[in-house]
Formats: sequence, structure tokens, C-alpha cells
Amino acid sequence: RTVRDFMSGAPIAVSPALSLRQLADDFVLRHHHEFFPVVEGDRILGLVTESDLLGAVLTLGEDKAFDHCVRDIMVTSLVTISADAPIRDLVPLFRKDYVAIVMDGERFLGLVTRIDLINHFRTAMR
Repeated sequence: RTVRDFMSGAPIAVSPALSLRQLADDFVLRHHHEFFPVVEGDRILGLVTESDLLGAVLTLGEDKAFDHCVRDIMVTSLVTISADAPIRDLVPLFRKDYVAIVMDGERFLGLVTRIDLINHFRTAMR
């Protein structure tokens, strides 16, 4: 089995130009996700998390933070994994509290989280 087998479908991705206000309103509040891939086309540019958003508010102040864009706070140092990698290659990523950013060469395919894996094994045991 490969990493591709455990992807949970297309993630909800955001644009680097999206305002933090829009991120909070449309994505965090409506979709209840912890993190979002930041993409342009099929390229991943970064990842933005709830912690990044909260950090921006606490650092910049609530009156200024929400006028910034996702590109201003996204994490750009990403660790990726090939879609064809064996499932065991996810373990070191998860041990470091990373989300698996799944790639097909240079093309971003999606994410695999610990919960995706747990849900897969939980439902497979039924």
C-alpha cells in the first residue's frame, strides 16, 4: 500500500492572496480545519495553520492582523512525500507532528493526516 491509498480526497486549499479575515470567516469557522494548503494551480506554496493565524493576531494585534494576507504568515518550509511512497514512510512525519503533503513529482495532490490513517484502519476493521 502507498501513501496515495490513504489520501482523504481533495483538501480545501487557499490562495496566498486571501486575507486573514476571509481565511478566518470562510475557512476556519465554516470548515473547522486545523490547516490549509496554500496553492497556486497545482503547486503548493505553503501551509497555514490555526496557530499561524492566532500568532499573527497576537503579534500584529487584532486591529491589523486581519488586513494581512495568507502569504504573510504561511509556513514555506515544507516536508513532502511521494504519493507512491510506502505507507510506513508516513511514520517519521507523524512522529514530528507534520502533516503529510502528498506530491506526484512537482504536482500537489493532497494531504494525509494521522486522523485519515486512523479512520482508514478503524473502518477497515469493521
